[in-house]
Parts: sequence; C-alpha cells; structure tokens
Amino acid sequence: MRSKSPAKMLYHQSHDLSEDIDWSEITDVKSLNELIDEAISCGIYAIDTEFHTERTYFPRLALVQIAYGGKLAIIDPFCVDISLLAKLFSADITAVFHAGDHDLKVLYEACHTLPQRIFDTQLASGFLGFSTPSLSYLAEKMLNVVLDKGNQLTDWTKRPLGIEQQIYAVNDVRYLVALHDMLSERLSALGRLGWSEEECRRLLLKSREPQDPQEAWWKIKQFRQLKGTQRGVAQEVAGWRENRARQMNIPARQILSDLALLSIANRPPKDMEELLDVRDISVSNIDAQSLFRSIKSGMQLPENQLRIPHISDTEDRSTKPMLGLALVYVAQKARQLDIDQSILATRADVALFYKGSPGGSIANSWRFSLIGEPLLKLFSGQASLAFDKEGFVILEERSYLRMD
Repeated sequence: MRSKSPAKMLYHQSHDLSEDIDWSEITDVKSLNELIDEAISCGIYAIDTEFHTERTYFPRLALVQIAYGGKLAIIDPFCVDISLLAKLFSADITAVFHAGDHDLKVLYEACHTLPQRIFDTQLASGFLGFSTPSLSYLAEKMLNVVLDKGNQLTDWTKRPLGIEQQIYAVNDVRYLVALHDMLSERLSALGRLGWSEEECRRLLLKSREPQDPQEAWWKIKQFRQLKGTQRGVAQEVAGWRENRARQMNIPARQILSDLALLSIANRPPKDMEELLDVRDISVSNIDAQSLFRSIKSGMQLPENQLRIPHISDTEDRSTKPMLGLALVYVAQKARQLDIDQSILATRADVALFYKGSPGGSIANSWRFSLIGEPLLKLFSGQASLAFDKEGFVILEERSYLRMD
C-alpha cells in the first residue's frame, strides 16, 4: 500500500468548497487482503470498475475502486490478482454500485463469483422518480456535490495514472455509501425499500454467462426483417463470428461487420468468389473456408433448430392494440407513483405478461399487485380504460355498451 502523497490531498469538491481527499493504491497481495478484511468488518462498501471493450471481445479490467469505512482505495489489476476479491464478495454484507450491471459482468469474469447482496443507487433512485440518473446528477441533486467528469474518456490501461485520473476514479465510489443511506431512508418512508431490494436481487441473479453463439444473430438490428432460409444463414454465420471473436479475443465486428453479415443472409453466396465480393467484407480476420461452410449449414438448417427470441413473435398485428392500451395504463400508473416507467414495466415486460410467460417480471414481483392484476382484467375484457375529469387514464368496470 502506498503512503499518502501530498499531491493527492487537495481537491475542489463542489462550488467554492475544498477539502482533503486521500486514497490508497493497492498493488500487492498483503495490502489487498488487509483491505478485504477491513471492508468486511465495515458491513458495507462501495465498488466500481474501469474497463475497456474497444479492442477486445472480453472486457479488459483496468481498475477497481472501493470505498469502505470512510476510506478510499484503487486496486490495480495489472499488479495484483483481482480474483482475491471473491473473499469480500462471499461475505454477507452490502456492496453498493451505481448502474452496476456492466461492473457485475466484469467482476464475475474476473472473480467467478459476485457479492452476496447489492444496492444499486441508480436502480433505487428510479423508485423516487429519477429516470436512470448518472452518478454526477444524483450526487448533485441529493448531496449537493458537483463531480468533475473531465476524465470520463481516459485510457485506464495506461500507467502511471495521473492524479486527476485517480481523483476521478475514487469519486465514482466516494459518495455511494452516503447515497445508499439517503436513498434507503426515503424509500423506507414511502414503503418502497422492499421493491428496490427485490430489483437489486433480480439484477444480481441475472445471468453473466457468455451469450449462446446460436443466439448472437438476435443482436443484429434488422434481424426481424429476415425470413425463411435467411434466418438460418444469419444464425449460423453470426454464431461462427461469435466463436471466432472469442478465440481471437477481438470484437465480433472486426471479424465480420453486421452489414456484411446481413448481405450474406439476404443473398447467400454460391461460391467463394461471390463470398469475397460481399459488401464490407474483409479477409484479414476471417477463415473464408469455414465461413462458407457456416453459410451452407445455415441454408440447410432445419426449422426446429432455428433459435427465435421469445419476444420476437409476441407482437403480431392482433396484439399491438392491446399492448398499446396496456402501456398507456402502465405509463399513467408510473406517473401516479412517481416511479421510472422503465422500472415499472417495459413494452417487452407487458408483452410477455400478455402472452402468459411464467418467468416475466410482472407476474413474479411486487409489480403484480400494482399493475399485474389490473392488466389481467383489461386483457380479459372485464375492465376498460377511460379518462377522468382531470384527464387521467383510469381503469373502470366494463359496461359492454358500444358507442361506435
């Protein structure tokens, strides 16, 4: 653990206020183990990561920041084995994140485990009417702290890191425990702390395993426009691209662009000459022979082996009007409760609920009593939507008297 440096001490926190700030740089196993033991004894800690995905398939972890017991630390994964954090994660204490979904994925890949319990300040703030706020916005609104975001685009893999870069990094965790305390108090007063905790558990339980290569074609924006044999080719070629990208640890787009993949799916080349003439194709990172084999495999793919996303066939022409009405009701309910609508229910959530999916977020959460039961009455025709005198959308008993 490096000792306090005078250059680290002065930082203008907000407005005209300045105060001392100090942190430790963890570059050896002994210091990391000491940090872990002390953080466990605190019962709560804040954590954040810096990583890059521009040049690699797997995220490259470049920094881990932790705040615990009023202390701040930067852990350098290039100097010490980050998997040692598994001991901290296995402790029955709270890890505080802000927008932690990507951080959890990176930490899972590095440590092969995740914290036992988390609190996500961005997610929690959605139950107070904030719409996916940034950390800087939340800190300013709730703590009157203005954070400098000038080093947001830093290359965190370069060493040594400058003092300003390190200040930026530690500020990403510096205020999270305070935000946890304030958000928890407000949520508890509204009776919504349990909702937030349930959503944090759902976030923690989300699968962090690599995507099935056979489902990689779902990430292509225009995949729903593909029909028949085109889908099979897209599935096989996208799967081939994904596997090759993993093997080479480079972004999938560097193997084969989406434009080239769509061109191949729309008009599969009949031979190698046609393949190499495909628009936007590059031969530097492809094995043309194996790519051509995947194209032929896709053209012959049996329909029962085609992987279709659950939601893709949910919204046909007959269901869109019902989903539109349901979303009007959900939006009104979110406004009444002052909850971020994306937390209450997305279009996909409502579509899955309408379809009767047993694993949907509406059917199996705090949402069911708020919107699930009313939506079931709307779907079954027992209730209808109307405007009240103030212009609010309300659900009311169905009269069965048509006026059109």
